[in-house]
Amino acid sequence: MLESLTPIASQSGERQVRGVLSGRIIEMPFSDGQDFNKGDVLVRFDCSVSEQCAQQDLATMFKEQEPLSGPLTLYEAIARAVKYSLEARLRVMEEAMAQRQVDLATLINLPLGPQVELAPDAGYQMPELKVELDTLEQEALASRPELREQDYQARISAAETRKAMLRLLPGLEFSAGGHYDSNSFLVNQSWADYGVKVTWNLFNVLSAPAAIDVAKAGQEVAGARRQAMSMAILAQLHVANANFREAQRQFQTSQQLAGLDGQIVEQLRNRYQAQGIGELELIQGELNTLQADLRRDLAYAELRNSYGQLFASVGLDPLPESVASDSVADIAAALSTREAQWQAGQL
Repeated sequence: MLESLTPIASQSGERQVRGVLSGRIIEMPFSDGQDFNKGDVLVRFDCSVSEQCAQQDLATMFKEQEPLSGPLTLYEAIARAVKYSLEARLRVMEEAMAQRQVDLATLINLPLGPQVELAPDAGYQMPELKVELDTLEQEALASRPELREQDYQARISAAETRKAMLRLLPGLEFSAGGHYDSNSFLVNQSWADYGVKVTWNLFNVLSAPAAIDVAKAGQEVAGARRQAMSMAILAQLHVANANFREAQRQFQTSQQLAGLDGQIVEQLRNRYQAQGIGELELIQGELNTLQADLRRDLAYAELRNSYGQLFASVGLDPLPESVASDSVADIAAALSTREAQWQAGQL
């Protein structure tokens, strides 16, 4: 008797599905070459062993995630696989958001335990840079504290050179004073004297050329160090500008994708209500929308961070020179005013 076969099922002549059925043949009412009519059963299989193996495989696959209350169908298995995949991607984004929470709490000196909740803004206002890059370069070369430190170091090196040259000069000592003696036999019992004493250290004369060369070399090193620092600051400014431009593009793309996913999920909800799709497609669409919203939020946070890094590379202070008071409201108002000035191109 025939023990296995490969059936071919067709639907309206559109497609063919091939598969090997593993099971025991329990009935074959027709013999080889015998005619049969439409709707007749050609062969019956006992697939209980295969179904039991499939159920065991599915139970092994999902026993670590959720307990199984009964037999798991293929549709349920696919639904769970999609769910776990999307949950894994969402968990990665949640971890990134948690790291941002820690960074924020560290910056504003808050305890690391409780979660910080920020007041939502009215929409996603994209910051724009209305200052020319040449202006930012000039401001960076004038405002960065690293360059000021190098300027002080150059002044110190120049002073050391002058000191080494002054050591070559001889030392002059001026003295003057009045004297009195009670001896009556002296012709003059009171008198005054003054004098000049010149001293010259020959060892300084011998070591002066080397000391002057060392001082001049230090002055040249200070100048070269300042030049290298200037180039590093300009490079940092250009990198920050490139990161800001890229963050703008990433946020625009994420915002467009979030809007598109929102439109798609609305269509999926309508089709689900009209029983045009199953619940799995709707859940997947909802999770994709949530994932797109998280990507947009992360992209907006990166945009704001790159915008702040750009002005930090210039060396600008986010606080104005004078604040009304040290209260949180006044400091927040001062920061908002300062950012509005930057948005308007006023440094």
